[in-house]
Amino acid sequence: MKERFENPPLREIIAELTWDQHEEYAGQDPSEPVYHQAYEETFNEFLDKVGERGYTRSERLIPANFPCPPAQVVLRARHSNYRKGKDVASRTLYQMGMGVFTVNAVPPYESWEEFSPLVEDGLEDFLHMSLPGGQPEGFRLKLRYINAFGKDLVSDKSHKDFLQDALGVSVNLPETVIDQVDGQFELPLLDVVLPLGFGNMKLRFAKGLANDEQVYIFDLTISYSQEYKSDLSEIMQAFSMGRNSIHHVFINITKNLHKKMGLRGDMS
Repeated sequence: MKERFENPPLREIIAELTWDQHEEYAGQDPSEPVYHQAYEETFNEFLDKVGERGYTRSERLIPANFPCPPAQVVLRARHSNYRKGKDVASRTLYQMGMGVFTVNAVPPYESWEEFSPLVEDGLEDFLHMSLPGGQPEGFRLKLRYINAFGKDLVSDKSHKDFLQDALGVSVNLPETVIDQVDGQFELPLLDVVLPLGFGNMKLRFAKGLANDEQVYIFDLTISYSQEYKSDLSEIMQAFSMGRNSIHHVFINITKNLHKKMGLRGDMS
């Protein structure tokens, strides 16, 4: 069954590739003109390629010739119809920096089947680009799903009570600690790392803000243990495998909230 929700808490999906700089540029001062010139040509190629698919609204996050740390996003490209259209392309953006490439999607989000072709298109463009020094030996992958539970799903529960009552997540302290507590202890942040056969999944539960509203964040991030060559099919298979693991954990841990989220389990 492919579960869907009328009121999903999902705020953003991020499929990310990072890589080490070619030995020709590794260790160079990022402020050196030769370093910037090499990447400026790559950035222009990036904008040209995604622009051909309608992603013409570009934004520069770090000015040209400014020092830029590795894996820091420099350019962001949005669709010309960003957030105005009803198709998933208008809710997707591509980002690139020195050693990082990401594909991001924002709500409303229906399914991985809807989003994955745009990930694949972006990766195909990226893998055919001329990176400074040539293609790296391997890419590191991450897949991240960021959820935010608002008041409609949280009611007036504290973060600790919400984790325990709604998600079944609790922390038990020793009696020697509890004896010193005057009132209820709080749990503003909790990280749990789950080992997988192909990497690990970090579950982060935290208090946060979204659109000036207090929310409870549930961030699921998969970091893959192996590096991947410039093989589009292998990379997409890895992302799909990670998505399946994230979906399984999310569906099962949020079962007490399915009614409030408006489960539509009979939809494909």
